[in-house]
Amino acid sequence: MTVARSWLPLLLVVVMFLAALTWQRSRSRVLAAEARGAEVRDVAGQLGLPVPEGLALLELLGPDLAPAVFATQAQRFAALRTELGHPALGVLAVRGKRALAERLRDAAHGDPGRVRALVFETREAVEDAVRFLSVTERFAARIQEAGS
Repeated sequence: MTVARSWLPLLLVVVMFLAALTWQRSRSRVLAAEARGAEVRDVAGQLGLPVPEGLALLELLGPDLAPAVFATQAQRFAALRTELGHPALGVLAVRGKRALAERLRDAAHGDPGRVRALVFETREAVEDAVRFLSVTERFAARIQEAGS
């Protein structure tokens, strides 16, 4: 009986850990965006966007976004990405920071590496553009791992 009682606290800790892990995963925006992968692949394919960027855009905008709204925002992003010359600038414009995106584009003089550096140095860009770039890289790695 003593042995059974000594395992009880450990069992309780394991159950609490598993419950916390399940709760955390259910709130993951990355996993929620990934769950809509087929839809994102279709939209990205139609617009000529890399799939990781489509997934990151959905994660940023909110994975519970209606499919038609996501498709409209993705179309807008694709156009702004092309117009402004960099995905980070496109996402800033989609998030209502077009003036900032244009200012960063002009400061970078068309150099994509410089755009990235400026985005990381600009406080107003961090929340949207840096998050977008980081999540894009995360999705790209996950896609590559799944393909391997």
